[in-house]
Amino acid sequence: ASGGGGSCAWSVPCPPEGLRVDSIFENIAYLSWNKGGNSSVESYKLHKSTSSTPPSVLESCGMSYTTHCAVALQERDTRYYFWVRVWNGPYLSGLSSTVSAMSLPTLEAPDSLSLVQATFEQVELVWPEAVMVDGYQVFRNGEAIASIDSCRFVDAWVQENTVYHYKVRARRRDNYSAFTSEIEVLVPERFADFQIPIARSFDWLPGSGYEKAAILFSLPNSNYPTVFVKNTGTGVVLDSIQFPSLSGLLPLKVTAMEDADNDSLPELIVMALDPLTGERKVSIKSAAANYFYYPPDTSGSGGDSTGDSSYAYVSDSGFYFFYDDSLKDGYAGMIITPDMDGNGYPEVVALRNPDSWNGPVAIIKDLGSEEILNIFPVLGEGIIPQEASRMSSLNGYYLPNLMVMGSDTLNGVVEIYDLQNGSKLRTY
Repeated sequence: ASGGGGSCAWSVPCPPEGLRVDSIFENIAYLSWNKGGNSSVESYKLHKSTSSTPPSVLESCGMSYTTHCAVALQERDTRYYFWVRVWNGPYLSGLSSTVSAMSLPTLEAPDSLSLVQATFEQVELVWPEAVMVDGYQVFRNGEAIASIDSCRFVDAWVQENTVYHYKVRARRRDNYSAFTSEIEVLVPERFADFQIPIARSFDWLPGSGYEKAAILFSLPNSNYPTVFVKNTGTGVVLDSIQFPSLSGLLPLKVTAMEDADNDSLPELIVMALDPLTGERKVSIKSAAANYFYYPPDTSGSGGDSTGDSSYAYVSDSGFYFFYDDSLKDGYAGMIITPDMDGNGYPEVVALRNPDSWNGPVAIIKDLGSEEILNIFPVLGEGIIPQEASRMSSLNGYYLPNLMVMGSDTLNGVVEIYDLQNGSKLRTY
């Protein structure tokens, strides 16, 4: 008898039809077929081989009511061939058509694990992409701390002057590879960043066109922050401005604001960290070295180098931004806004992640009185704040809106807030 539409009987069974490989899961192939022209089947038998010639060995594969089978594949990354036959004991049909499939490769660990950088705030790791994997699991000091899809991981939950051991393994469904070689990382102290020149922050200068930027640096052999005003088109450094009142502090952020001392030049505000106390100190100077004064005016007149008496705060005297120890840690970003309380001085808005709050906060402080005007929560618990920026008001107010960016280990988020009342306007 022949398969398909031919005459099939118990003693002359027809071969099964439509043999196919439905899926491969790790070392198991899932097959299915049709019983062909057979009205009844006792069971099915399977031929499996790594060559295109069917072997003599038969394996049991399904009962009379099933037309599917799970077949173990012993070798990884190998092509297997399959045939199915009907068994109506003691009668055996001819061979079905053949199908083949590749078993999955061995689940290998990434070739290596490398350190990109380690600062006092975070550790960044990378590794080569592994073959046919669903993701990776990152371990620190023997404990799993993240399951991710990418080949890059930033650990933002580290302590300075602490040694950590990292390793990574690949994941495919519910299976895991061996580990990469373990690497040891020393998270440096905050002062250690002074040993190399490093760019900390930059901002465009208001009213100066796209080509001028202020870049904040920590420089070797210098005990205080330096801002370079640079033409980004030509690469020429126009001015080099030092901030002696921030001597011994770690520079964090530079931001530019509109002219405040009537010299037709924008002002630069630099925030720096006191590594011993955790406090942040703010200092302000004009964007051109020959227009700021240092030491600050002590005559009591409040005048600056242009003779204007309205903006005595434009100096290098500096002041500490936070009055409360509970608000010192977790600095993330800073912007400047126009006057909010009517005293003629602009405000500093700083993005923080203090331990005393359940998540990040924005703190608004007056540049003239140094009074904290408002504190309101942003982003939400479990989100690490990364940066703050200002944007035109969505409500048509004269005050800009505050845009904040944060992330956890898997996702990033951007939110926009109304500075007048701290209400959240949008989430992206």
